[in-house]
Amino acid sequence: MTYPNLIAEMARIKVNKPQIAALIKVSLSSLYHKLDSRSFTWDECTLIHDVFFPNTELNYLFAKEEKTTS
Repeated sequence: MTYPNLIAEMARIKVNKPQIAALIKVSLSSLYHKLDSRSFTWDECTLIHDVFFPNTELNYLFAKEEKTTS
């Protein structure tokens, strides 16, 4: 996963991936792809932020972790 802060905040407030997928109206497999490929739209980011994490900075929430290749 390339959004470590989003994943950490989801765990902290007990929001699961199916809830996020339902909110942005994508399949669970599409959500995993978005998490891995960093392909959330701005509208998806703001919706996730506004519904589940309104007290968290948007830039913090969607800060990207660089992928490393082995």
